[in-house]
Order: sequence, then C-alpha cells, then structure tokens
Amino acid sequence: FMVMELLEGRTIHDLLMERGPFSTARALRVTREIARALRAAHQLGVVHRDLKPSNVMLCPTPEGETVKVLDFGLVKVLRDDSEELTAEGRFLGSPRYMSPEQIQRLPMDGRSDLYSLGIILYRMLTGEVPYLGDSAITTLLAHLNEPVPRMEAATGVKVPPPVEQIVRTLLEKDPEGRYRDADALIAAIDEVWPLVTDEAPMTSGEHAVRITLRSGEHTPASGPIAVSSEDDIPTVPPPPPNEAPARERRWVLPTLAVVGVALGLAAAAGIASVVDGPDARTPDAVAEPAPALEPTPEPTPEPTPDPVGDPTPPQADPAPATFTLTVRSVPPGATVLRDGEAIGETPLSVELDAAALEAAPARFELRMAGRQSVTFEQGPSASNVDVERQLPFATHRVRPHRPPEGPPTGRDVSIKTQR
Repeated sequence: FMVMELLEGRTIHDLLMERGPFSTARALRVTREIARALRAAHQLGVVHRDLKPSNVMLCPTPEGETVKVLDFGLVKVLRDDSEELTAEGRFLGSPRYMSPEQIQRLPMDGRSDLYSLGIILYRMLTGEVPYLGDSAITTLLAHLNEPVPRMEAATGVKVPPPVEQIVRTLLEKDPEGRYRDADALIAAIDEVWPLVTDEAPMTSGEHAVRITLRSGEHTPASGPIAVSSEDDIPTVPPPPPNEAPARERRWVLPTLAVVGVALGLAAAAGIASVVDGPDARTPDAVAEPAPALEPTPEPTPEPTPDPVGDPTPPQADPAPATFTLTVRSVPPGATVLRDGEAIGETPLSVELDAAALEAAPARFELRMAGRQSVTFEQGPSASNVDVERQLPFATHRVRPHRPPEGPPTGRDVSIKTQR
C-alpha cells in the first residue's frame, strides 16, 4: 500500500475560472512559493516539464494558504543521459505553458520551468494566457515567434511595471535571458514587493521544504510527485537530555526514482528533512504511569429473535428529474445563449429538465467580443455536468477584390474603316 498526503484545497485553474484574476500581492506570493518548490526539485536535478495552473493547488491554513506543486508525471532527470520515452514527433506537455526549448526538443534545465511559471504568473494577473491560437500548433508557434503581449493592451488589466518586468524576464525566448535559477526569481520578487503592496514582507527565512514522492514506474500517465513549499513550519528547540518529547519526531526521507522502461536505466536522488509535529512539546516533568485498568466483565449475549419474514429489498433511487449544467469559458465573461436566447454570462449554472432533453438536446452558444463563438449541445444526464470551452481570438480575413459580374455597362463604341 501507499500512504499519501490528503490535500484539501483548490487549484489555481479552478480559482481563476470562478473568481477571475488574483490581486498583485497574492499572485506574487503564490509565484514565490512555486519558485521555492521548484528550487527543491531543481536541486535534485529534476525538471517538471508540465507546470500549469491545474497542477498547482492552494490549500487553506490558519496562517493563510500553502502552495502545493503536483503531478510530476513528465519529470525529466537531468543526470539521465538516456533517450526520452516518447514517440517521434510527439509533444509532451501543455501547449499554452511550454517553453520554446521544450517545443523544439532542445536541452532543458530548470529555466524551462521558470518560463512556464511566467505564463502562470501572467494568467494569475490578467486571467488570460499570453499565447492562445486557434489550434495547438499555432499556440506553439506563437511561443517561438511572437513577442510577449503588453498586459494592459492585450487584456485591459493594469499591472505595476516592476511586476510586468518580472513576467517579461521569465518569458524570454532564450533561456540565457531569463533568471538564472529559482533563487534569482525569489530575490526579484522580494525586491519589488514593497513597491507594489502595503502588505507585510514575505518571510525570507529558509525552512524545510517537504517533498512527497508517489512511487511507481515512470510513465507520462503515472508516477507523479507532490512538492510542497511551506514558509510557516515552526522551529521547535530540541528537548533537554534524558527527557523524551511528547510526540515522536518524524523523519521524512523521500526518494526520487525514474525507471527507464525501454533502456532499463535508473537515476535516483533524494533529500531528507526533519519536520516536527505541530503539537510537539518538551514536558516539564516525566509523566506518572497510568494506573492499570481492571478487566470489564463481558455482558451476557441476549438471544436473537427469529426473523418474522423476508425483508423487503431496498428500492433503487429514482433518476433525478433535473440536473445542473455549469458552463465555464476561457476567458470568463462570455455571453451564454440557449437555443438563441441569452441566459447569462460565464461562469453560469442552470437547471435542466432531463426528461425534456430526451426528445431534443439543448443547444448552447458562447459569445464574446473579439473571440470566436463556440457552440455545443447538451442532452439528458443522471448527474451534474461541468462544461468548459476555450474561446480563441477572432481572425480577420481580407476578401480579395472581385470584378462585378454581368456585361460591362456604358455606351457601345463602333469603329468604321474606309477602303
């Protein structure tokens, strides 16, 4: 069996879809914590390669929130010289968050993850990604060729210039133009923090970074690793000699293993960190042993009465008459039309009659200025349905000039010749 941490929180993707862009302070704080988690992975020689909002979870804590970086399913060990286990011409990753060197299958290091983090920061600040084409190919080409759009001009969201400069540095096409590592990014965020917010400075002290690995064969669909970055781990002084702490100290010894299926090669690295229990205490005195408990006599069992008759089998619950359809769009705020009639804006939840949809499904359309419209149909369902659609930018095509059809207009001209 495997023992894994149970996470209670929401991903950045879910929060952006429901509530829109983050505040500048929150976006910087989350980015800094992601950078600290990436630093721990990069120090092990590991590149994530699939960093995106749905792979970062924010878990509420009494002090605020803890950032968890998840799903290392496409992890790359830099010390592993074996070939990648991918099919020829197949891209691994998410097109909207892939670095140029990953798209071109060039050598990568931790700066590739920093590029993906720059895309996440851009979206946390504006609610949109900088590059979104009509297809995955056009999106990938935009990463390679198009400059970073100015946030206010492209999205209408005004971002402090020092923060936008951090984003632009992260999104340099050449890795040499980006921050050299996660530490340099953390230093840049700490430098601009007092310039963009009145909130208290972020903790700069270094505490243990807890990394939890889920063991298993390394394939793109399995073997994820959960990396968490926590700034608020309390430090507890060691107990005096000859005194035992109230709670045993736990040693966390994660081991990173990447198994090459084709070549049978393995590369491993690990780190160990000490994490004290939240209620660890040094006792003032040795506790007295608890008195022994006297055995409790067992009660005399009562005779079981004979069954009166065959029990009536439980009836299955009837299918629900209605279900909830939740419609989301990227970006949010699109007008939702049902059978040609506007019913609201995304994100939107509507109750649908399952029986009425048996005869004919409902037709929905999402519209937004400057974006292509998207349509879909919804039939009956026994459970709630959640639909999310991307709205690509509208493309403007110039129609070629065509001459008017039919005979030419004007006066007839005749030419006479003399012999």
